[in-house]
Amino acid sequence: MSKTNTFKGYFSGFITVMIFILSFLGMSRLAQAKSIDWGTTSVFFHWDHDLGEEQVTLPISRKSVMVEVSITNVYIYDDFEHKPVDVKMFVRAREVYGDKEDIDIYTVRSGESLTFTSWFGEDRDMIDFELEYIQNTDLNTDFCNISFDITIKKLYDAELNVSCDKSVTLKDDGDKKIYIDAIYGYEDDIDGLYFIKAKSSNKNIILVSADDNYIEIFGMEKPGKCKIYVTVKYKGETCNFTIDVTVKSNLKSVLTAIGGLDYYYTRDNYFIMKVKNRSKKSITIYSDGAYALNYNYKSFDRRVRLSGGKSKIVIKPGKSKRIKWKVIGSVTWYNAKDFEIYSKWKYSGKTKWVWAAYNCFKVFNSGKWRRIDY
Repeated sequence: MSKTNTFKGYFSGFITVMIFILSFLGMSRLAQAKSIDWGTTSVFFHWDHDLGEEQVTLPISRKSVMVEVSITNVYIYDDFEHKPVDVKMFVRAREVYGDKEDIDIYTVRSGESLTFTSWFGEDRDMIDFELEYIQNTDLNTDFCNISFDITIKKLYDAELNVSCDKSVTLKDDGDKKIYIDAIYGYEDDIDGLYFIKAKSSNKNIILVSADDNYIEIFGMEKPGKCKIYVTVKYKGETCNFTIDVTVKSNLKSVLTAIGGLDYYYTRDNYFIMKVKNRSKKSITIYSDGAYALNYNYKSFDRRVRLSGGKSKIVIKPGKSKRIKWKVIGSVTWYNAKDFEIYSKWKYSGKTKWVWAAYNCFKVFNSGKWRRIDY
């Protein structure tokens, strides 16, 4: 997490203190604005009801800051009776940020102090304090003064805090979303507002993409371990972290293959079949006896053989092959989607007939055709 006290910009904010006395509503004059230097511990203000409204201009950075507001040395004096008065006061703290506001009510008595904390920053651009005291029949409100000090102290800058799963397990042919939860100061709903960048340490194992509030990882059908380097940015704050990813093999113990019949080239008179071996053992495909059947017309049926005079093709676990089946005889129907190619496959010491259609494989086992592509 980065944290800095350097001000990157100046924004105006102000704290307005208004004193409302039930029988005295007049405001005589506006005091000169005062500037707060965050390098000092605190700033003090002192006034009474006839001083009017006090305005403070704050130089602040783009970051939000937590401030501590203390109202101290509360003193209520009856000028007519020439004596201090002990009454309870209500303090209404109204925080304005955009088109929203929060109002908190506190109480303080003469001679007591009041301290509370609040976020102040780019989005919370104003804090109002309204003070009034409860009517007291023994108090001559025509001759009343209230005085107190306000201390404003910066506690700390807002930080960007990010949480998510830091260790993830994934199948080598699977994908997964890793959701990110980010909080900045008082802002706990900033999804889609922050910037995410993610990078894989090994693109041969996983690929990664970043969205509004999550990272998505994709297995590249190769087991192993790698890391995802993530950067999250918001309002000048940057958070860097690493996610450990373990990719496990999803190869099956039974015959499993993905792909199927893909295309028929009429010009050169051969079919293309794509096979990806998702089994734990090698697959052997034989040329002898293979044939292509058309769904609609027998006249389009043809015998086929592996191109290049090959008698067989071996596909190792996790590997892929693009297989050419050369048509024996004349050109047939042009659309590969209307055909099935039957050939003998050997797996784990057993040879069985396999039916290949468009993007699909089935094996003939125990008198039934069973899909082997999932």
